[in-house]
Amino acid sequence: MPDGTIAYEVHEPAAARARMAAADWPLIICSPAMGDVRDAYVLLAQSLAEEGFRVVVADLRGHGDSSATFSHYGDEATASDLIALVEALDASSAILVGASMSAAAAVIAAGRRPDLVRGLVLVCPFLRGPASRLKTFMQRTMLGLALLRPWGPAVWRSHSARLWPGLPDARQRAAHLVSLLRRPRRWQAFWATTRTDHRVVAPWLEKVGCPSLVVMGQADPDWKDPAAEAAWVARAVGEGLGEIVMVSGAGHAPMLERPDVVRPRVVDFARRIVAGNAAPRSAGESEGEQDATSGAKC
Repeated sequence: MPDGTIAYEVHEPAAARARMAAADWPLIICSPAMGDVRDAYVLLAQSLAEEGFRVVVADLRGHGDSSATFSHYGDEATASDLIALVEALDASSAILVGASMSAAAAVIAAGRRPDLVRGLVLVCPFLRGPASRLKTFMQRTMLGLALLRPWGPAVWRSHSARLWPGLPDARQRAAHLVSLLRRPRRWQAFWATTRTDHRVVAPWLEKVGCPSLVVMGQADPDWKDPAAEAAWVARAVGEGLGEIVMVSGAGHAPMLERPDVVRPRVVDFARRIVAGNAAPRSAGESEGEQDATSGAKC
């Protein structure tokens, strides 16, 4: 990118390296939530790599080890970065895994470049904002004021710790992430990222033509009714045939809070995409029915 760089790391399965060229490995790109960093996917990446996938975990602009010198941040900028990563990695296509804000970016990327995106995993996705422009303005104004220095880092640390009710070390993780954002220029970049308006996703929802899997924590505090939001996402993206996994005991980062549930479901979904058999199993299938079939505890 002309005004900065995106930091990423690649998890390459040794067996796949031995039998095929890198460009032929099934590629999965994971992008974390706003305020988080790429290690949120470490457990999921390990499971996918063990199954023969080349997995890339990337930091957002201004987060982790990525540059904080960009002129634009948010959903659309992150979508451009995801597309650029697929192209830079010399892959014909990829499955995109996005959490929260990054899920919005993944949908935009799939709508812009359907030739490059073969599947979506949307973790606790923010794909819409308030219908009212006034309400949007008020929410963004209040959030912007709450995150101004000097009180902003403390406000975000307290908020983050409540996002992950299923994570035993939620307070420690929140404190660590905020410490990363205290480095030079990082808080300004993070603040700019919070200004994103998820209504920009709307024009792309119907343009998505690939399978999708919605992973939502049943205790996600960002939603009054997480199950209802997951159902809306599954209907709204593409042809409305998305699969849903509701994860009990988890909030806004179910891949960290309940890896025992999330990892096998994402691995199964990715396998079926590669095999060309990722259509939903049955309309309206509930988490309880899915877990009874897979044997997962939830």
